[in-house]
Amino acid sequence: ALKLDPVSRLTTWNLAIMLNIVGQAQEARVHLENLIEREENAFGRNAARLAPYLNDYAGTMIALEDYEAAKKIGVRALELDKAAFGMDHLYVARDLSNLAVILSKLGDNQNAAQYQSQAIDVFTQRCGPDHELTRFARKGQFIPSMCIRMNVE
Repeated sequence: ALKLDPVSRLTTWNLAIMLNIVGQAQEARVHLENLIEREENAFGRNAARLAPYLNDYAGTMIALEDYEAAKKIGVRALELDKAAFGMDHLYVARDLSNLAVILSKLGDNQNAAQYQSQAIDVFTQRCGPDHELTRFARKGQFIPSMCIRMNVE
């Protein structure tokens, strides 16, 4: 299977993020779908390395107002990260927080509040109560994967 070299992978991912920022979510979607497909073909559908791409893909689907698709993608990212890192990891907190945003858009406020609370607890424990990630989660803002990567790696 054809896989992207690390530079091409990062370039494609950054391009998709920038396209989202400038309001071109449909273009971002195409790049993320291509990236995810290549990574799945190279590493398998259950590779934890897919979760950040899936997370940003869910954000793209929110921008496109396809909340059901965003939920499905976000749940998959959460499952991959939980299996790889356990519940007390920043990646899982990101996934929980972002799923809360999606569930809120779908009107499932009870589950949204539960996920948000779990995310805030992890961010507070791992980063502190005044950290930007904790503040993002408290405000109910979608957290892009790059924000987490800068705090973990």
